[in-house]
Amino acid sequence: RRPDYVRLLLVDDAETRALYPFAFRFEVAFRLRKGALDNNLFVTNTDPRPLPYACGLHPAFRWPLAGSVAEHAILFEKPESPYVPIIGPGGTSDGRKRVLLTMTPV
Repeated sequence: RRPDYVRLLLVDDAETRALYPFAFRFEVAFRLRKGALDNNLFVTNTDPRPLPYACGLHPAFRWPLAGSVAEHAILFEKPESPYVPIIGPGGTSDGRKRVLLTMTPV
């Protein structure tokens, strides 16, 4: 941990395996840069079986930003897909997808 960086770690244990019966190591790193927030995910399969997983990133932003009344937009550096996998019983996906949100070009 530093003032501009944090790396969080989750390793499977009896509690996680009761809900998700696989061995894993999951790390999330956040770094603040001028005008940006970097977020990196690291998933390691420590199980002898294939590891089904999906990382649902749900960032939150104060809106309007800092109480501003000016118009705001979140811009991505490349086109993003509005489709997400449908997660079924057991926490896995059969390949079907659904629309998560509607994106409007700016």
